Order: sequence, then structure tokens, then C-alpha cells
Amino acid sequence: MGRVTDKFNQPMGDVRVALLNLNDSSVIVGTYSDSLGRYRLKANLSGNYYLRASIQTYEPVYIRVTLDSSKMLRQAIQLTQEIKILKAGVVVGKRDPVTQKNDTLEFTSSNYKVNQDATAENLVTKMPGITNENGTIKAQGEEIKKVTVDGQEFFGDDATAALKNLPAEVVDKIQVYDRASDQSQFSGVDDGNSQKTLNIVTKAGKNSGQFGKIYGGYGTDDRWAAGGNVNMFLGKHRLSFIGLSNNINQQNFSSQDILGTLGQNSSSSGGGMMGRGPGGGPGGRGGNDMSSFMVNQQNGVNVTNSFGFNYTGFAWKKVKLTGSYFYNNGTNNTSSFLNRTYFLTSFNNQLYTQGDTGETKNYSHRVSMRLEYNIDSVNSIVYTPTFRYQNTRSLTLFKALTVTQELDSLNQSGSQTNADNDGINLSHSLLLRHKFKLPGQTISLNLSQTYSNSDGLSILSSNNSYYEPTYSSDVFNQRSSTASKSNEFSPNLSFTQPISKKSSFELTYNPSWVTRNTNKYTNRQDTLGNYTIVDSLLSSAFLNVSETQRAGFTYRFKANKLSFNVGANVQQTWLKGDRTYPFSSSFSKPFQNVLPNAMITYQASKTRNLRVFYRSRTNLPSISQLQNVVNNSNPLILSAGNEELKQELSHNVFVRYSTSNIKKGHTMFWFGNVSTTSNYIGNGNLLAQSDTVINGINLQKGTQLNIPVNLQGYRNFRTFISYGMPIKKLKSTFNFNVGQSFTRSPALINGVLNISNTSNSNAGVVIASNISERLDFTINYSGNYNIVENSIRSSANSSYLIHNFNAKLNYMPTKRIVFNTDITNSTYSGLGSGFNQSIWLINGGLGYKFLKDNRGELKISVFDALKKNNSISRTVTESYIEDKTTQILTRFYMLTFTYSIRNFKSTKAVKPEAKPEAKSGDKS
Repeated sequence: MGRVTDKFNQPMGDVRVALLNLNDSSVIVGTYSDSLGRYRLKANLSGNYYLRASIQTYEPVYIRVTLDSSKMLRQAIQLTQEIKILKAGVVVGKRDPVTQKNDTLEFTSSNYKVNQDATAENLVTKMPGITNENGTIKAQGEEIKKVTVDGQEFFGDDATAALKNLPAEVVDKIQVYDRASDQSQFSGVDDGNSQKTLNIVTKAGKNSGQFGKIYGGYGTDDRWAAGGNVNMFLGKHRLSFIGLSNNINQQNFSSQDILGTLGQNSSSSGGGMMGRGPGGGPGGRGGNDMSSFMVNQQNGVNVTNSFGFNYTGFAWKKVKLTGSYFYNNGTNNTSSFLNRTYFLTSFNNQLYTQGDTGETKNYSHRVSMRLEYNIDSVNSIVYTPTFRYQNTRSLTLFKALTVTQELDSLNQSGSQTNADNDGINLSHSLLLRHKFKLPGQTISLNLSQTYSNSDGLSILSSNNSYYEPTYSSDVFNQRSSTASKSNEFSPNLSFTQPISKKSSFELTYNPSWVTRNTNKYTNRQDTLGNYTIVDSLLSSAFLNVSETQRAGFTYRFKANKLSFNVGANVQQTWLKGDRTYPFSSSFSKPFQNVLPNAMITYQASKTRNLRVFYRSRTNLPSISQLQNVVNNSNPLILSAGNEELKQELSHNVFVRYSTSNIKKGHTMFWFGNVSTTSNYIGNGNLLAQSDTVINGINLQKGTQLNIPVNLQGYRNFRTFISYGMPIKKLKSTFNFNVGQSFTRSPALINGVLNISNTSNSNAGVVIASNISERLDFTINYSGNYNIVENSIRSSANSSYLIHNFNAKLNYMPTKRIVFNTDITNSTYSGLGSGFNQSIWLINGGLGYKFLKDNRGELKISVFDALKKNNSISRTVTESYIEDKTTQILTRFYMLTFTYSIRNFKSTKAVKPEAKPEAKSGDKS
């Protein structure tokens, strides 16, 4: 027995401690340390052995011990990070650029050259298989969901903020792996609910001190930028501050900070994203794709003021604390133009054009925390609260026109909308865990609750004209107030029980109760200009309650190379709705499901791994989809809910294979994904071919009404292969990827089923230099070929091609001169008239370093030197194809001063003792 600690003498849990045979390093017996670092090995042995302690984020420690069967072994173990570079610059042994340990890929940072001002984000994208796609970091084609530093939380779930605010110079190694869920880490049994995680192992001597940078700049057209980040690492305490203020479209916050901007433009629904231009945003199903609001540049011109801090450490001896706070104040100004071609069953297409300008101001606060209390070796508590507040104010000027294929006008509209929305969201979960004496026998209870409350006020003034069959017009002014409250409580009880050394089972019980109350009241102006006339068609009070009872059983088996899980959940759901205004109605819908799941993992060797997942799940319709109230924010495209909706049922199969060649530094990754959905909630579009009334709603010829409906036949398929390798002659890293996707989406158009088949073939190449710290370049090319086919109108089928090229260069001809440039080209062909373009965006800068250790830099830079910046995107839905252009920030010059903070405490380097080689079959 004994205790495992880190170099700061803090207890380390989940460390694998094993007793090895002295001759062949085979494992005799093993165990894991508990949350207090304590371990106990049961072995009635005598003689000499190796005692090994290992965990992902530290180099294993080997200690030679002598056992006496009449006495208990007592051995303290201290883990320190791998140190290969000594003080005098003497390199002890050559470090492999890439190693793989089961599912973990590990990259040694010293093998990848970046300039002295590079961030961790710049560094990781030079590594094989890791790419930056429109601001999202992906490893082997999967998005990085979490970034940790030395195994500890860093900026919560905001992976982008973590990588952007950590300098590359502190990074020793990068580890990419699938992080197990809290429940799996506790029970030691893989439940398949993992997150793609990137762990940064810091260098010795670089993990204690203060580091970061501050900057400020001013330029032409009254452009400015200021900000910085400061990181203070001191042993077990880590505190980081970030902040920025600018009007040059730099944004550095999580998607959670701008939830209030979602759904503001109700005149434009989303679809499958098939392409984007520089600075453009992708579409998404339902128009609320969160990826549109990630850290990458947004459409329009943005003014951003944000501040945040993150803390990780120990509040008390047994209490580990992680907390962060973010504030964001942003203003977005946009001007866009779009064309849509609707699929009609008649011979003629219906064409829709829209132009709008607007300003949106968003204020948000976000607080998140994780408190982990290890009571003793068998009991622990994890409490995770989050709080978010947002206020969004917007002004939108809008014009739209609908014409026939012969360009005969059907209708047009002009409007102005002022909106003010407030919302809070509070969620917290309490996880109680207990281990029994029998290893692997655990019980845990997770109590989670989410509460949200939002209200809004909007004023709409609209002037509309209708040209067929006879001319008519209307003018209306209306005020709409909305209030929405929701409360969800969902406990989860889990019990794990070993059956044998290789198998176990888990029992779960997960009920949930959700209550949502949404009210919307719309008033029109009277003759005196007061909003006193209630419009019952546009008003509603709705209460939605859902109750779910779910119980599950999972059997798990694990051998040397093969492991698998198989199980199922039995689920009973009651969906209830009560409408109290403008009339009373109610419904109650029961749903019964058996939801199977399975996972197979085959570890062919330390460098080859195959995983197959199968999941089934249900998705209840949202309250906005159920609420039968008309949204007329765009009078030409009305929308309403459908109280008859059923829940979706989806089945998903995911296959993933990875392999690497350690000696050559090659990595290869492949995955495939197939999913089907029954009762798919799709679009039911009614495009009025003549003046008509539907469900009490007046539709003029050429206008349309969108209602969600349940449809059958949704399918989705995607496959992706990535390959990474070093090119020694070019001293560069080469990443290549190729993929194929296919989506079959059903929709109803004027009562006729339309099947939209969209396929995408894509390929990309990235070459990242690894020449020296003074010469740093990256060349990136991607091509996307898209085909769209529709069952009701073959003449509306189309194909289009999008090319994206990017080249970045950072060059230091001397120790003080820095030159950088960024060249991007986006070429579109096969889009609508006026959208087929080749857009070049050229940025550049020249800087001079001075002060002690070159910590100061003065830089003159230019953005969009050719003044050609623009955004083009194509969106494909089951009902239409849309091409959109958005004017965004164009050329300006700026002078910037930057000061780097580097204050590290020196740490004496110690050569690690030699370690024996373990057998390849050792999985401990």
C-alpha cells in the first residue's frame, strides 16, 4: 500500500499502479489509486519486483522493490513530467515526433517549429491529423470538444479560448484522446460517452510563473484593437485573464455567449450548409446552427468588448475547484442580399429575393463552476453550476420580392423591426458517487436541473403589396410581447456490478420532468396609434409538459484486445399540451420505445484501434414547433407550429479506425457514419398559387406558409479519411483528407412529397512548415463538389463547386524584423448569376521587435489589401436553394504595439531513470 502524489505533493487519483516481473516486465497484479492518491496491492509474494505507476499525462515511474510475504509493502510514489532537455541545452535521447498508446496520440512539440509569438493553436495545427477548419480545431476529422492543461480543466468547455490564450513556448507535448465521462472514470467501465479531448503537457520550468501578452493598436477609418491575456501558474493554482476591445471583427468568446442572437432573423430559415465564403457563416437545420456563431470571423462589421477569467486549483485539501466568468458586449452591423429558388410542382419556379440591413447589440454574462469534493477513498461529490444572462437589442430594415420564372411580380414587402430580448439560464448538477469494497461495484446518483426565463418585446411596421390576381396592399403596425419559462429536472441513478474479471453490467434509471410555459400577445395599432387591438391569430398562451421514465441495462465485456458493450433502454414518454388563449385546447400523447445501443472496440496493437458504435435516441418537438401561432415577421413567408407533431426516432452507426507508424511519424484515421430518422420533423411548405385561406390564415398569391410536419425517409451518410505525415525533404508536415457525404431529406410542398438528395465530395491538403522558428508557413487547399437533386422538379437540380485556398507566412529575416502575410482565395462556380466569383483576400504586416528579450513589438499591418473581401454562401434545404452575399469588413491599415509577458520560475532539470520495456500485451 502507499500514496501517489505529483511533484507538488498533491494526491493523484486514477493512477494505474502495477507490480511487474523483474525479468520480462509482465504484470502480476495491478490496481488504481483512489481520489486521495492511496493504493493497495494484494499479493502474497517474496522477492524483487518492479513497481510501476502510470497515468496519461505523466511519464511512468518504475521503482525496484523487495517484497516479503510476512510484511506489507509500503511505498510512496511521486510522479513528475518527462524531462528530456537539460539546462546546458544537452538533449538526452531523441524524442519521437508521434507516439500512440492505445487510443491516445501523443505529439512532441519540440519536433514542430513555430515562431516565438505563436499560440498553442498555431502549434497543434502543424501536427499530423490536426486541422483548423473555419476556426474549429479538429483531430482526425472530429471536433476537439475540450482542452486540458496537464490533465486539468482550462477555460471549461471553451476549447478555442484555451488554445488561443496559451503560448506555444510552454507546451512540451500534445495528447489527443477520447476523454471518458465522469461516470466511466469513476466506475472504470467505458460507457461510450466520451469527448474528443486535447491535453497540453507543459514544459518543466514553463508551468510555474506568469506569461501572456498585451496589445493595442489604431488604424485608418477609425479602426482600433486592444486586449491581451495573462496566465498565472503557481503549482496547484492556475489563474488566467483574457480581454479584448475592437471594431475589426476579432471575437474570442464561446458560442454560449451569443445564444441571444439565434433566431433573430426569422425571415430566413436554414438548411444544410454546402459552402461558405471568407467570413461567411454556414447554414444549419432550422436556422439555429451554433457553428455559425463560433470564434471565427462573423458576417458584417463587429464591435466587441469582452473580458473573462478562469481558475483551476484546490479550494481546500480535498476540494478541487474550476471556475470561469465571461462578459461580452458586441455590436453587429450587417448588410446582405439573397436569392432563393423554390421547388414547385407546377412548371414554373418561384423566385424570391431579399435584402436587409440591421444592427444587433448583445450583452451577456456567463459563469460556470465545477466543485469536486473527495470525502474519502470511496465517496465523492461533484457539483457543477452554470449561470447565463443575455440581453439582445436589434433593428432590422427589410425588403423582399417574389416573382415567377418569367419575372412577373407576385408580391413585395418592406418592413422595420425593433426587438429587445432578455433571458437567463441557470443549470446545476449534483453527482454523488460511492465505491463498494468489491472492485468495480459502484453506485452513483446525478441530480440535474435547468431553469430558463426569457421575455421579449418587438415592434414591426410593414408595407406590403400583392400583384396577382388583382393588385392589393396592406399596412400594419404591431407590437408583440413574449414570455417563456422552462424547468427541467432529470435525476440519473447508476449501479455497476462486476460479474467476472472480464465482464460486468450496469443498471440505470433516468426519469425526467420538463415544464415549458410560453406566451405571445400581439397587438395592432388603433386609429389613435395605440397598441390596443389584440390579434388573436398572432397570439397564444401555451403550456407544454413532458414526462419520461427510462430504465436501462448494459452488459460489458473486456479482454486483452476486444471489448464490447450491449444494452437497451426502455422508455415511456408522455407529451402534454394545453392552450389557454385565444381558445382552449389540449392534447396528450404517449410514446413507448425500446432503444438499443452497442459498442465494440478492437485494439489490434498499441498503434491500431477500431471502434464501432450504435445508438438510438428520440427527439421531442420543441414548444415553438408545437405552438400553433403565426409568426409574420416576414409577411411574405409566414410560419406556424403544429400540435399534431410526434417525436423523432433516430438510429446511428459510427465506425472509427486509427493507426500510426511511430518510426515514420505517419497517422491515418477513418470514420464512417450512417443515420436514419423516422417521424422526421421536416418542412411543410404551402406556396399559394392563388388567394386562399388555410387554418384561418389569409394567404395572398405568391406568399407562403411553413408548418413543421412528420415525414418518413430521412437518411444521412458520411465518410472521412485523413492521413498525416512529415515530408523530410521540405521539412514540413503534410495532412491530406478526403470525404463523401449524402443526405436524403423529405419535405411537403403544396401537399406533394419532395425528396431532396444532396451529396458532397470533398478533399483537402495542408502543408505546414517545420523548417525553423524564423520561417513558418502553412498552405491549405480544400475543394467541395456538390450535387442537389429533387424528386418533384428535375429541372431544379443543380451542381456547384467551391475552391478554398489559403497561404500563411511568418518570416524573421533578422532577430528583430518580422514579416507576415495571409492570402486567401475562394472560387465559386455553378451558383446563381452574380454569385460565381473568385474572391482574393490579402492581409500582411511588418513588425519590429525591441526591449529586453524582444518582448516589445511595433507592427504596421493591412487587412484586405485588394479591397475585395466579401461573403458568399449556398444553403440547400428540402424546399429551396439559396445563394447569399454579405458585405463585410474591407481594407484598413493599423499600427499595433504588443508586449509579451514571460516570467517563469526556473526548475532544475533531472534526467529520468531508465525504465524497462513492457510486453506489448500489457494493457495496464
